[in-house]
Amino acid sequence: MATVDRDGKTDVVRIWSASNGQRLATLRGHEALIYSAHYSGDGSRIVTAGWDGIAIVWDAASAEPLTAQAAHERPVLCAEFSPDGASVVSTGIDGCVRRWPADPLGFARRLAAGDGLAPAPAPDWLRR
Repeated sequence: MATVDRDGKTDVVRIWSASNGQRLATLRGHEALIYSAHYSGDGSRIVTAGWDGIAIVWDAASAEPLTAQAAHERPVLCAEFSPDGASVVSTGIDGCVRRWPADPLGFARRLAAGDGLAPAPAPDWLRR
């Protein structure tokens, strides 16, 4: 289980054991508020999104960052893994949706309303 908590002037993500409630790790890497923290489908990674415009993919077991994307020009409101865990989709205050590979060598692809995209209902995996 993961929770977002204030630690001084920045937010952190704390990982907890679901079986006994013990804190297992603390993820530190954002320089501002964290808006979301979501596990990959297999539970091996966590992606966080923050006010600092960055989305970070973490290894859930080691609590080490695997990749960080300056995903948006302004705060990132949400980031989630695709169902197969290969991609991350993030959305921010800048009005863009970005899809990027979840592996450390991936680069974000920017999708904006002016790119000929029409609004559509979010797929089930984005609504969680």
